[in-house]
Formats: sequence, structure tokens, C-alpha cells
Amino acid sequence: MGIRRIAAVTALLLAAAGAHPQVAPPTGEQSYLAHCAKCHQRDGEGIVGQYPGLVGKPQLWEERGRAIRTLLSGRDRPEINRNVMPTHGYLGNEIIASTLSYALARWGAGGRPFTTEE
Repeated sequence: MGIRRIAAVTALLLAAAGAHPQVAPPTGEQSYLAHCAKCHQRDGEGIVGQYPGLVGKPQLWEERGRAIRTLLSGRDRPEINRNVMPTHGYLGNEIIASTLSYALARWGAGGRPFTTEE
């Protein structure tokens, strides 16, 4: 049996057995860029009157639970911004924790990273 045939048979057997290669979850930065940067911008500055910035706003990080709830449930503050922040609970705890940890390290006052248990 040639090497190509062995590889093909092995792939078929793994597929039939339900084996899937492990894919690493995205980093906090990758997740931020994919899910947050469109509104909050790559630099975290937001768009005045449209989407809030994350830079220089320590109040965003004072209550960690509020930051988590905002990502899970979204936010609507028409008196501040014209647009509603959608829910991101579908991302799951690991991605939410890494995304918040990235934003905290980049634009917050630092501190311990967010965890999936929070």
C-alpha cells in the first residue's frame, strides 16, 4: 500500500470514528477584532455618539460583573449612543473571558485576567 492510500484510509477511519482535529480557541485579540472592533474600533476609541470607546474609562472595569453581563446580554443606552450593543453570549465563557482580558490589559488599568468561572 502506498503512503497516499494509507493516508486516505486513515482519514476515512478517523472521520468515521467521529475524530476531529483540535482547533485552538481564538486569542482575546483575535476575538476582539472579529466581534468588537467594528463598533469599538481597532484602537478602542469607538465612534463618538455612535459606539462608545473603551480607552480611558476605568469605570468600565470597576465592576467586573457588569462588563461580563454587558457582553452576555448586550446594552441599550440611547441617551449616550445611537446604537444598541448586541448580545455576545453565543461566544461562550472562554472567548468572552479572553476578549475581556485583552481589552482590560490594552485599555483598562490592568489587573487580573477574566476567568471562565466569573
